[in-house]
Amino acid sequence: MFRFLGIQAKNRKEWGISHIGNFHSGTTTIALYDTLGEEASKYVIDQTELITVAMSGDLVPKMIKLKQDATANADRRMARLEHLITFDDVPKDVVTDGEACGINVININEVIAKGKDVIAKGGWKPTEPTRDDCPMFSYTSGTTGDPKGVMLTHGALCGTSASV
Repeated sequence: MFRFLGIQAKNRKEWGISHIGNFHSGTTTIALYDTLGEEASKYVIDQTELITVAMSGDLVPKMIKLKQDATANADRRMARLEHLITFDDVPKDVVTDGEACGINVININEVIAKGKDVIAKGGWKPTEPTRDDCPMFSYTSGTTGDPKGVMLTHGALCGTSASV
């Protein structure tokens, strides 16, 4: 059974922090990127049943609009999306728009603070990954149809790194 966290942002430290956090919690990263386009993004979000996406603040209103439009058009592909973790502060009206369509917008600093609190109380221990664990799905752009997901295991990533 997979647990997924979507991540969408240009290269920045919060992307890496989220991804490495996934390694240590047995969660698989689903990378979303601008070149996927809206339809492909909805396809990936639906296929992986994403509940949470961590992203840069400028993309939060776009993701909320994607869910609003999908809901208005009876498109169920965005129905499961409930949480957006923003790497930046966003205006209060964006948070309100999210709430109106069933999305909780939370800043990554709040997530980190809650995580530190849970760790301090002994409520979490890191997961030691195995070679067969899948830290990431990598999706193609879908130029010949829907995007195709490739499961990247720790073993494959380590083997590739060792061959360089």
